[in-house]
Amino acid sequence: MAGTYAAACAFYTVIYRKDPTLITFNSTLSPTVAQNIKNATKLIVYNNLAEWRVGTYDPIPQFNFTISGGQVTFNNTSLRASSYIWDFGDSTSSIESNPTHTYATTGTFAVKLRASKCGIEKHLIQNVTISQLNTEIPANNDANLLIYPNPTNATLNIQLGNDLTINSLKIYDIFGKQIIEETENTNQVDIRNLSNGIYIVEVESEGIVFRKKIIKN
Repeated sequence: MAGTYAAACAFYTVIYRKDPTLITFNSTLSPTVAQNIKNATKLIVYNNLAEWRVGTYDPIPQFNFTISGGQVTFNNTSLRASSYIWDFGDSTSSIESNPTHTYATTGTFAVKLRASKCGIEKHLIQNVTISQLNTEIPANNDANLLIYPNPTNATLNIQLGNDLTINSLKIYDIFGKQIIEETENTNQVDIRNLSNGIYIVEVESEGIVFRKKIIKN
């Protein structure tokens, strides 16, 4: 029984990577004998997990980032991981390997990267401080792009000159966050659900991008 108990303590320590002296089950052994075995397991196994190559192939989360206004580009340099979950600290997340995220407010955000492989997950937290936001998207007031009425509180009518056809339409807020995307019925868009403020309408035609500011009131 003592030998079986010692093997069980060793397996427990290696699999769960926990201190075996915290085990409360002694089987049929006396508390003294069971405690001696747990102490020995801690000394030989738990205190030397690296020597037994426990965790040698675990994922190692690591990343760096660059900040441009409110936009942060994350560079994932993790080792031995196959999947990732990012928590940007503002109630948003991503499963991309190298995401780009735009913050809507200034402040310090605790960004957590969870890297996993084969059921083993590790995480890393770094603070990202946003001191200044991108206050606007450059607007190309091209004469070929006609948007009316502007300002409006309901529907925008959108036209391109020179017989150009709108292939796609996107609307961004002033922080650069995409709010609307349309690939059909692009000549008219309902913005009644948008908050009052300034937005950028971006349309694409034959590889050319046109932008204009609009006001929702």
